Amino acid sequence: MNLITRYHTHVKPYQSTKVLGLLYCMLVAILLGCDYDGTECFPNLRINFKSIYDVDSVQFYLNGEQVCLEDIEEVHDGIVEATKGLSIYAISCRTSEEESFDYLLSNDAIEKCIPSEEFPIWREFECEVSEKYKKDIDSSKLALYVYLNNDVEIVEPVISFYTGNHYNVIAERDTARWYSYTSSTRGRYFEFYGPPERWERLGCAGGYCTASLPMVEKVACYDR
Repeated sequence: MNLITRYHTHVKPYQSTKVLGLLYCMLVAILLGCDYDGTECFPNLRINFKSIYDVDSVQFYLNGEQVCLEDIEEVHDGIVEATKGLSIYAISCRTSEEESFDYLLSNDAIEKCIPSEEFPIWREFECEVSEKYKKDIDSSKLALYVYLNNDVEIVEPVISFYTGNHYNVIAERDTARWYSYTSSTRGRYFEFYGPPERWERLGCAGGYCTASLPMVEKVACYDR
């Protein structure tokens, strides 16, 4: 009796199937994000829009479909989650004469800001969306609807947006100011994203410029 025959005489068929199933799941997990550990992972991207003007709100569209909607949530097993991605509005400003920019998540916190020519108040709108919420976002075209003083401006970068990257969209008139900041003035931001020289500048169109930086975690994982 050869080795292969002895193996089959001692391993029951259903045990072999379970082993193969586990190996298959582990392989898929490596490639696509299998749920053998209770999670499922999807490619994602993050888009930041920055302005020193008093922008009221920004809407994000990928391939004509709005993403990162506000106030639209679902409840799963008692956990509230956004249905179109994560949308964040924040303010960056200096709150002390001795400090660099601070990152404030509350709109009411603007009263803490000490603005100046060198340290203006930056409004920052962030959209992080994965293919869990919108399929095939890789190689998307972006359109931003920027609302300011009861007017709306449509910003459409000429580049394609790819998963696995951070993107900064900023008015061309503000780029010199933004890229002049150092780690001492933008400490918290640069600790997370890195200094401006790490970003790849992708060009300007319609008065706005775009830069990109690869994400450390190129996928977003969720409990199933």
